[in-house]
Amino acid sequence: SRGTALIELGDWYLTAGDQDSGLKSYREAWRELSLGGSTAALASARQLAYRAPLAALSRAKGDDHDNMDEHFVEVSFTVTRDGRVTDIAVADTDGTEAQQKSVMSAVRKARYAPRIENGVPVDSTGVKFRERLLSKRAKGA
Repeated sequence: SRGTALIELGDWYLTAGDQDSGLKSYREAWRELSLGGSTAALASARQLAYRAPLAALSRAKGDDHDNMDEHFVEVSFTVTRDGRVTDIAVADTDGTEAQQKSVMSAVRKARYAPRIENGVPVDSTGVKFRERLLSKRAKGA
């Protein structure tokens, strides 16, 4: 649909750093989708760009998992109406302080599409993200 295409265009603009064009495209998408009956696609913040920490399970190579332990770090944060991440805090974890810091740093650099409410971008508080991480198993463990 035209609304979906406008969302994708807005995502592209925002990822490329053209915030004004991105937000304009989201407003047009919201109008199109509201005419079509559902603006659900814009009802929550969406992750557009994220580079996982080096220790992330998603970046693991090979089959060396036998010598690794898996941990997680879940963070909570706000996605601002311009798609930036603020107010990051660890919500739950079994990871080390270094793992927590690496996830917080990666999430801080992430880019999000803001939630659109009545055609206007708004802040989203309490957004959660969980990263799974690998660390070398202690010898003899």
